[in-house]
Amino acid sequence: MADHQPAPTGTGSSATESQSPFGSLLERVESAATTITLPLAPSSQTTPTKPIVATETEDLHAPEWNDESEAVQWFIQLRKVLKSLIYRYGSALQKAKSIFEETNATNYNDYLVLTESLQAVFARWKEFISEPTITVDFLSKSLLHDDFHSVGRRMRTPRRANRSFAIRMNDVRDEVKEVVREIEALRDVVDEAATRLEENKDGYDLAPFPTLAATEDVPDQGEIVNDNDTEEPQQPSEPSAQEEPDDLTSNVLRDYSRIESEGLEPIWTECDGYPGDIPPEINEYLEEGGARTKSFVGSIRTIFWLAKCDDVVKIIDAPGYELKDEIVVIPRSANPAGFLFDKYWDEGKMPAYLYRQYMGYVDEVITVGYAFDSTIPEGLTNNPEARRIQDLYTLCRPRFFGGETVRCVKLGHEKAMEKFEKKARNAFPDGLLDRKELWFRGMSLRSLQQALNFFLPVVTANAADNEFGPGMYFTNDFSMAKDYAGPSGAIMVFHNADFRNLQVWRPNLEEWRHLVATCLQIPLKDLSLPAEYRDADVIVGPLSARQSKAISSRKFPPQGEQTQMACVSYQSCEALGKSLVAIIFIGA
Repeated sequence: MADHQPAPTGTGSSATESQSPFGSLLERVESAATTITLPLAPSSQTTPTKPIVATETEDLHAPEWNDESEAVQWFIQLRKVLKSLIYRYGSALQKAKSIFEETNATNYNDYLVLTESLQAVFARWKEFISEPTITVDFLSKSLLHDDFHSVGRRMRTPRRANRSFAIRMNDVRDEVKEVVREIEALRDVVDEAATRLEENKDGYDLAPFPTLAATEDVPDQGEIVNDNDTEEPQQPSEPSAQEEPDDLTSNVLRDYSRIESEGLEPIWTECDGYPGDIPPEINEYLEEGGARTKSFVGSIRTIFWLAKCDDVVKIIDAPGYELKDEIVVIPRSANPAGFLFDKYWDEGKMPAYLYRQYMGYVDEVITVGYAFDSTIPEGLTNNPEARRIQDLYTLCRPRFFGGETVRCVKLGHEKAMEKFEKKARNAFPDGLLDRKELWFRGMSLRSLQQALNFFLPVVTANAADNEFGPGMYFTNDFSMAKDYAGPSGAIMVFHNADFRNLQVWRPNLEEWRHLVATCLQIPLKDLSLPAEYRDADVIVGPLSARQSKAISSRKFPPQGEQTQMACVSYQSCEALGKSLVAIIFIGA
């Protein structure tokens, strides 16, 4: 995408001379000509979640005003003001939709109408911005005369939602009312311009154009937010020409050397370590061998910035948002931003519109299993006890596992991995965690609940860090599983799974390289999936090491020391589920 140029900074007092910070709309206005750059974007780039970008140069004509420079500049300013209003209006609809999504009420008809209205208003805006010839007839039939009022009646808080959602929805309705009032005021100004044109034709020498919004009345394109800056950013900022679009599938991170110049906190990485003395708040995760299972440790603000998630960076620590900056651990081989999006989505801290935008969902997140409760079952201690699987959470079904009960234990979180491992081993005096043929799966409590409901992987089109393709992943490294579980998740423990009647594939080095590079979408020549991949039920092999550097340099990643297993068929998931022997809950 092309970078936008700054707007001219004229200081004239005339309404027609006032400038707007939307410099992308006005690239060039010549005093004797009417050639300007108009943002005529292809349909794939002009959507309710992507800003309109300038791609072509066209002639803007105002024939009924004799193509005078004053007329051209006035309509340019009109576009700037209207763009601000339409984006604010669309953002309000997105906020209302988010309330339905966060309360699992996307089946409501109001939600469907809001979705259709959002798509319709941006389609009408695209029609407006794509028209190079401005006439009175065009203006009278444009989106300025559309019905913006009725959508407010669809902004009703879903039943059973708590009071905080009702307060948010009320704020959104107030926001829509204000924007609609401004749109109607702008429509009146445009109608006045048409009236003055007719009077000038009748011989009355009147000023042809009424006053439009001054510069300070038009927010900047990349920061279209409310005056108090407490709401969601209205539109994602545009990536520069050198950077990738708004999704995580490329896996390519920004240059780490730019962190300091961007005013961000340094972080520890598997590839480059830490620039200087490691601060205690990071080192406590790395000491005593903790570094061997991690790829990143540090501020989420820095990690999201490295992953080009600029709209997430904006809301961290912002008033009205739950997402706060903190030190986190990204497990080795995990997509850093993808891991954090899932973590904060499960915790209810990631706004739905950002989750969809960056995780690559074209429209809505499709929920196939709802987690009713994401807490540790009551009564658990650091002494293991057998619990009925069906009693752990609502909808849990023991049919997928080896029995009606499973041993459960609750352990306090420890940042130092060695301390947590010792605590876990001591919790099982029978030596469970010292046995051979153990596999572990670390996850959030929400994911655990869904796994106990239906023991299958959640297959999506955006799991860009699955090195062996779609499947359910496990590790034989307890520390690695703990990194995935985090400070408030759970670890499922499996022992001696029976795969005797299944195809277990252990790829050799060359096969492993081609498999991993293909699944990570590393653009290498002559990549081909080995034939064994098609028929495998289980794939066992090393995790990759220094994954981010391999992707950015377009090379095969080296093999790491940890082993992972992917169950890639119904039969293998069923076999592994039968071998569940324990669940370790992690919490305060």
